Amino acid sequence: MSDPNIPPPGGEVPPPQPGGYPPPAQGGYPPQQPGGYPPQQPGGYPPGAMPPAGGYSTAQFAEIPGMGQVKLASFGNRVLGYLVDVGVLIIPLIIIYAIFAALFIKAATVTYTTNPETGFTTADVASGSGAIASFFVLFIVAIFVPIAYFVVLIAIRGQTVGGMVMGIKCVREEDGGLLGYPRAIKRYALPFLVGLVPFVGGLLSLGVYFSPLWDDRKRLQGYHDKWAGDLVISLK
Repeated sequence: MSDPNIPPPGGEVPPPQPGGYPPPAQGGYPPQQPGGYPPQQPGGYPPGAMPPAGGYSTAQFAEIPGMGQVKLASFGNRVLGYLVDVGVLIIPLIIIYAIFAALFIKAATVTYTTNPETGFTTADVASGSGAIASFFVLFIVAIFVPIAYFVVLIAIRGQTVGGMVMGIKCVREEDGGLLGYPRAIKRYALPFLVGLVPFVGGLLSLGVYFSPLWDDRKRLQGYHDKWAGDLVISLK
């Protein structure tokens, strides 16, 4: 019977593994991510949304059923598009204002007539009523021309001229379709109505247009966008 303390012929007894466990398989264990989490997409993008070639992008994206993931129009592009629209509107409005201003001045000229027998002087008030009519027509034009421009184009195309220039479009948030007239009216009505508040209406209307900057859902929706249920997306 052999002595267990005597090593076998041909070599020494291998040292036991600490704890009595067998050695790890050849090649070791696979490297782990820090904290044990799976690897992340580059740039923090969700699966399937890789950043554009050429580097990091600050663009924001949203998911629209039927369209998939779309790029949202930046606030800067929306402002530039609005400025283009102002330029498109201001030329015809200036022409209309000039025409009605001339009619207003002409109508506002009151003719005074003195009766040679009595010496009394009378004013032709009929001309003054023409001035009031001219002012009323000018007021209607100043309000409804911009409304018609924005509402009609957003309803049937999703883009004003400024939107076409900047490559942005207003679509329904649930399916990416056109807004149609009811939603287009709601979208324009909110800044218009708050703008009628005495003394602070201008600031309130401006706040509506700037509200995409603090959208809590990070979808760059202003209060008017949320009320109409739309998203402004980038086509570029």
